[in-house]
Amino acid sequence: MNTILTYQKGDEKFIIEHVDAFSEYSDVKLVEAYDKETKCGIVGVKAQTLYLYALRFVLKKRFKTSPIFLSSNNILGMQGEVRLVDGKLWFK
Repeated sequence: MNTILTYQKGDEKFIIEHVDAFSEYSDVKLVEAYDKETKCGIVGVKAQTLYLYALRFVLKKRFKTSPIFLSSNNILGMQGEVRLVDGKLWFK
């Protein structure tokens, strides 16, 4: 599941709003938000790409890792469902 991350005017505001919202989530709710996206997959909608980018930022900040990857050529993707074990993020 991959998509290309591109930026346009107004994207930064969308990303910041979602980072702020995700930062308020509990660990469980954050993982649930990610796992929900894995169930539908990446559908190629710009809003979903930005949503995943913001979610990636918060997951990396909180857990020091993220199942959402961003390559050097702006390919954004997901690695599948995750779970929490003793406060740590584990990839299934």
